[in-house]
Amino acid sequence: MYPDLAAAHFFENKIAAKAFIVNLMDFLNNIDAQKNQIRPNFEKIRQVPVIDILKLLPKTNCRECGFLTCMAFAAAVTKGKTMANKCPRLALPISETAVYPVLDNNGTLISSVSLRIDTAGLKSRIQQQNEHIRKLEDVLKTKDKDENLENPSQTYAKKDFGLTNREIEVLKLIAQGLTNNEISNLLFISPHTVKSHMINIFNKLNVSDRTQAAVLATHSHLI
Repeated sequence: MYPDLAAAHFFENKIAAKAFIVNLMDFLNNIDAQKNQIRPNFEKIRQVPVIDILKLLPKTNCRECGFLTCMAFAAAVTKGKTMANKCPRLALPISETAVYPVLDNNGTLISSVSLRIDTAGLKSRIQQQNEHIRKLEDVLKTKDKDENLENPSQTYAKKDFGLTNREIEVLKLIAQGLTNNEISNLLFISPHTVKSHMINIFNKLNVSDRTQAAVLATHSHLI
């Protein structure tokens, strides 16, 4: 498709071609009606030879990426239909670059700026949070099993343990796996204040670490 020209082919007959034209006009008119709400995609897909992408893949045809073969996956990557990181066995990149659009006052793309970025820290943080969540789930399962054996009919009523609203707020963030500095930035309080809240929370809950605090708070319906 071009600004004033469109070309299509491989129709079975004239009836199919005419039906296609009607549908195409409806499609274009619908886009024109919504053009003020549509956000342009300025990404440029650089065609990389399929064989070059295939060299990065394990060539095991494990299908974990959703494609039948590594060759099919490589072909989809080069056409922009999927992302290379969808392969779970792809090696880590030696560098990463983000391309940012430079727009004029009308929102038209003028140029772009490429800057090197590092997402390793973010990925590591996500992995740590997932591991923290997994540990909490394991502790909860074990605790539930033990308590059901001791008293199958026991239920937990909500209990605040004398915690203030701010301490409960901090406790919720602790359960999400956030660090003291992250809690400080999120709540706009100093790290020293966060530490003071932590001490008060541990004392009131009679626990000695963050995991125990999160587990007890969950059982008591505090969070």
